[in-house]
Amino acid sequence: IIGRMFLIASISEVTAFYCARRVINFFGPNGSTIVIFLAFALRFSGYYFLPQPNYYLPMETMHFFNFGILYVLIAQKADLIAPPGMSSTLQGVAHGVIHGLGTILFFFAKSYTISS
Repeated sequence: IIGRMFLIASISEVTAFYCARRVINFFGPNGSTIVIFLAFALRFSGYYFLPQPNYYLPMETMHFFNFGILYVLIAQKADLIAPPGMSSTLQGVAHGVIHGLGTILFFFAKSYTISS
């Protein structure tokens, strides 16, 4: 089942990269951020409430918004607010915060919950 989950996530992310411009133009940058947040909420609540692992497969389609559209939106926002010549640096910092700081905070919260 893990392999199928990776397959669905990968296909949805590649599809998101392909049509990200249209999705972001449709929702707008702020609307896309809200849709991404709602997709994260739906995905994580689905992982919590679904009784069977086979039901996780539809939740993996949320990778379309959670990662595909999110990465393109971060790149666009960084390009808008960065000084000339610093766009890639700001994109790297933003992705570092998401993957580095977010992971650290998650592990602290997880260890606190497990120890309680």
